[in-house]
Amino acid sequence: MTVEYERDEQLGAALRELDLPPLPADFYPLLRRRLDAERAARAARRRVVLAAAALLLAGSAAAAVLLALPARAPLAPSEALAGRVKVRVIAAFGSAQTLRARLVTAIPGPDGTRTSISATVVLSARGDYRWSERVPTRRGAPPERNESSFDAAAGVGRSFSAGGEFKRPSGEEYQGLAAGSPDAYNESPFLGQLRAVVRSVREEGRLRVREVRIGGRPAWRVALPLTRYLAGNPGGVSPSLSPDRLIVVIDRESGFPLRIVEQRRGRVLSETRVLSLRLDEPVAPGTFRLHYPPGTELRRREDVGFRRLPLSRAGSVVGYRPLVPGWLPAGFRLAQVSVARGTLPTALGANPPSRGVVSLVYRHGFEQLIVTTRARTRGGWHDPFASPWLRFRPRRLTLQEGALAGARAELVVDGRTTPHLWALGTHLVITVAGDATPAELVRVASSLHPR
Repeated sequence: MTVEYERDEQLGAALRELDLPPLPADFYPLLRRRLDAERAARAARRRVVLAAAALLLAGSAAAAVLLALPARAPLAPSEALAGRVKVRVIAAFGSAQTLRARLVTAIPGPDGTRTSISATVVLSARGDYRWSERVPTRRGAPPERNESSFDAAAGVGRSFSAGGEFKRPSGEEYQGLAAGSPDAYNESPFLGQLRAVVRSVREEGRLRVREVRIGGRPAWRVALPLTRYLAGNPGGVSPSLSPDRLIVVIDRESGFPLRIVEQRRGRVLSETRVLSLRLDEPVAPGTFRLHYPPGTELRRREDVGFRRLPLSRAGSVVGYRPLVPGWLPAGFRLAQVSVARGTLPTALGANPPSRGVVSLVYRHGFEQLIVTTRARTRGGWHDPFASPWLRFRPRRLTLQEGALAGARAELVVDGRTTPHLWALGTHLVITVAGDATPAELVRVASSLHPR
């Protein structure tokens, strides 16, 4: 995908034609402040000329005071650049349809050595992925080979490992997976990392940006304090292993990262180089359905219970009318409906059994929003995204509109999990989660109505 925007005029024209994803909450206030500041600066220059004339004509002391009045300064170049970076990254993530890349991740060891893991990844905006990596082993053993795939339309995830300590290929298969949290799902680790980068860029109030070149390509170097970002699995990782700073080098042409460095207290935890990045190329049929090599021992096969159905049939399966949003952020469209009569409990088993679950996935490029409803079965309910050892500090609110008017809800924006809102209705448990601002999550939840 090639985007021409080298001059500001071209950038503005291109952005007006794009179906942009939702901008950060502070974007328009910042833009208005910038325009006001520039108008004020021009007005101040006119006032200086007029005041000088007044001094010459009248020698007025009041005119001297006018000359001393400070004008509001225009937006600093660094702030203007940060705004361009935010818009470019969010627009790129919300418009790409496929991604293919080779990744090389270096992980420093405590003894000064570095482990280098190479991988290839193919992603689609439908939620599919294919992952293949080679992990070096010790004692001269062949590298460990790990491969995994997810076919979003079928809800089938497969993986296998071979080489290294494995005497024979060992595989697993999960069927009936949901398309996203809080239910059991399958997502590429790299896509999860990209989501975290985009969320951090969107939510960080003041980006620290520097223009650089990498491999001959013009790029932006962005430093992010990780107050809302955490690498690793959704259940959280050891504090000593979680980064507190992220350095991302973003390709100016594509808007996607070329390098991601995770740090903690100045120490590098990992560095991922994104090589041979290709966007929006056709993907061969069968790419997202992994085939096991001969002799693979299938250690686990499980059906989680979800089935893809038209929305019109969901109610007859779960026994109630699903709630659907009447409002969505710009560009999001219903992409998939998954229904389960029964599936695994959320919150890693801390909640009652999940019965009558409807999972609606709305996509905009690689961005996604997931709305779920499930029967409120007997028992104590907790945040479906939490776990017995992971708790959040939510913002509590009462929804004012829609089918959930009057319901108490909790809004969570925490780097250890997907941004989300959840609420207990009279008969249903509801979640709204994904790539959206807190205000957008509340607005989606407030627009829910029976379908």
